[in-house]
Amino acid sequence: MKQLEIKTNKRLLIVETDMAEFVASLLIGDFFPKYELEFICKGSDLTEDIAKGFLHQSIHTGLFAHYVKDIPVNTYCYKTALEAFGAVIYASGLRIS
Repeated sequence: MKQLEIKTNKRLLIVETDMAEFVASLLIGDFFPKYELEFICKGSDLTEDIAKGFLHQSIHTGLFAHYVKDIPVNTYCYKTALEAFGAVIYASGLRIS
């Protein structure tokens, strides 16, 4: 199981696991004992509207933030939330194939 914790305007834990393992662990409550979790969507189901809820967006330009690990947001350059979300994951060190 791979996991990646990212911090945007909310804290997210992204987990790669098979569904059977995930459901079984949730039922017995030991998957992430220190986290209060809410399942949002599978990666393939991530939409612009879902991603928008997790990213900083400029009130002046409507552009989404460019995130660099351990550096505060100061640049807004992405036109879509999905583009910005991909950049967050890339900046965190995970490479998506």
